[in-house]
Amino acid sequence: MGYVPPKEVILGSRYRVQRGKDNKRRFISKNVVGYYVPFLQSLNSVLMHSEVAAEVLTSHASGDNFMYDFCDGRFFKEQAMFQLDPSSLQILLYYDDIEIVNPIGHHTKKHKIAMFYWTLLNIRPKFRAQLPAINVLGAAKTTDLKTFPLAFELLLTDFISAMTKLNEDGIQVDYGGRRYQKKGQLVLAIGDTPAANVLGNFKESISFAFKKCRSCECTEDNMFQYGQEQQFQMRTEAAHVERCETLDSVSRLARVYWSKKYGINGRSPLMGCPNFLVTKCIPQDIMHVLLEGIVPLEIALMLNALVNEQGHFTVDELNAKIQTFPYSLRWSRNKPDTISMQEITNKKVKQTSSQTWCLCLHLPFFISDNIPEGNRQWQNYIRLVQIVQLSTSFRVNGETVASLRQIIATHNYKFADLYPGSCIPKLHFLIHVPSQIEDFGPARCFWAMRMEAKHNVFKRKKWCNFKNILYSLLTYHQKQICGLIRRGDGGFTTFFLNKPDIVKDGEPITIEGEDELYDILRQGKNLRITLTDQGMSGTETTEIISAGIVYRNNQLILYSNDLPERMVGRVERMLVFGSQKIMILRQLAIADFMHHSNCYLMQETDDYVAVHLQDLWYPWPLISSASGGHEGFLVMMDANYRTEQL
Repeated sequence: MGYVPPKEVILGSRYRVQRGKDNKRRFISKNVVGYYVPFLQSLNSVLMHSEVAAEVLTSHASGDNFMYDFCDGRFFKEQAMFQLDPSSLQILLYYDDIEIVNPIGHHTKKHKIAMFYWTLLNIRPKFRAQLPAINVLGAAKTTDLKTFPLAFELLLTDFISAMTKLNEDGIQVDYGGRRYQKKGQLVLAIGDTPAANVLGNFKESISFAFKKCRSCECTEDNMFQYGQEQQFQMRTEAAHVERCETLDSVSRLARVYWSKKYGINGRSPLMGCPNFLVTKCIPQDIMHVLLEGIVPLEIALMLNALVNEQGHFTVDELNAKIQTFPYSLRWSRNKPDTISMQEITNKKVKQTSSQTWCLCLHLPFFISDNIPEGNRQWQNYIRLVQIVQLSTSFRVNGETVASLRQIIATHNYKFADLYPGSCIPKLHFLIHVPSQIEDFGPARCFWAMRMEAKHNVFKRKKWCNFKNILYSLLTYHQKQICGLIRRGDGGFTTFFLNKPDIVKDGEPITIEGEDELYDILRQGKNLRITLTDQGMSGTETTEIISAGIVYRNNQLILYSNDLPERMVGRVERMLVFGSQKIMILRQLAIADFMHHSNCYLMQETDDYVAVHLQDLWYPWPLISSASGGHEGFLVMMDANYRTEQL
């Protein structure tokens, strides 16, 4: 039926005192265990579903000058396996620690659990973002992984051996009545900074290392001295292997010294995976580097300068804007919390990653009118907003990388000047992001945001029995995944990753050749409908949900890049003809670019355009607001689309 049960692995043993029937205390040995889900069985179960098999066997490589996914990156194109067969399996591994109890309760450390996930990068990003596409690999108590030196390697033994077998023999994929043999390899391992360092067996805390970064050879003295990656000596796999061998051959005292000098603890278990490079394939995660590091820090420092030192506005005025701003549906679910003066003083704005992302992009709409032109703190913050926009863009090219590299260098230099003594290591980690985009495609395609969302599968359930909580967690998940893949009769479900579009009930509509709407549709490109002089019938709706994105009337949509000055439209009507969904947009013209708020001033025209829902240049509705001092809209677009304005 497709259910793959978790298996137990012994990580070590510890002694504990137990009182017997004779009331005497005795020391007894008890095995410490973790649990893993057999990887090849789990992979085979997923590949048996036709949707996943189709994603694996159908290439989604870019057909233009942009990069959209890992398969468009330089690393993919240089690997021999993918050169021979571009549809070879690309595995991503993720590791993080989670709490499944009250985070402010007294059991938090006791039940802190290390979770390992994996996903297939062959699946397109819009489907890979679905939680069922993320699979559990294993789990163990965090304290056990730190207590027993070999625990990490023992927990991943099945996975590493599976990677070797997958690289040599491959796995069968059945689709369309044919059987394919597909090889694969581990290509990326991600996590927050401590977790990623553990995966590579670098120093978990960089404070204990002379060389602070797992990507380069920087030290505490020069970490913030340079602003671009090429100014640092990069770590190489050959040198890393040699250092690991050195640590294995020297005395215990010498090992302590050289381990700190190199910033590594020894050989990583992942080095047993064929073609996996620990110095390259454990990238910096933009969610943790930006949204849980630099952004909340700089917002607090900037607000301290603008509110407490310069007095341009008050915290109450800012909070009023946060609470009353008309957020779009996409962002309303992650609306920021109000900010207290204590948070500003403590240099840390307390928001979730999604809330920080929302606050970062919306802050120019809140307070830019209260800040004078040329304010240095505000100018540098706008640079940070552009960094976030470019780093989280789902479509990138060479100009994106060049712009991002330059903005990061300028931002970091100005940050050190504006806020002395406030530099954090993540400012340095950020300079490695542009080259990682070149290597692996858009950074949001391998960030930890959706992996963190997977944690909620376990956090939202109320667990009452903790006797064997690891087994309970993995069994719960595996049964849930089995239910999503298989029906009760043993057949496969109709939808697993590709959820059908949802169209709100609307009104029937008939379009005839004499209607103005008929002319708009006739001029549309690639609408996938057949217009006749006799007219056609369809439905007009006010809401469509496609790939998890909600479209409604009056939203602003970036629909094209063909006409630089007219590529945004306001949704006037949404029409459905069978399975085809068409938007009627009223075109907006760019009147000006407002550098101070990083927004475009746009004004409506009398022109209309018909666009198919699947052909939108940017699938999400844009962040916008009615312009207070001008006629029209203030619109924030991804900086990737107008790099000359940066």
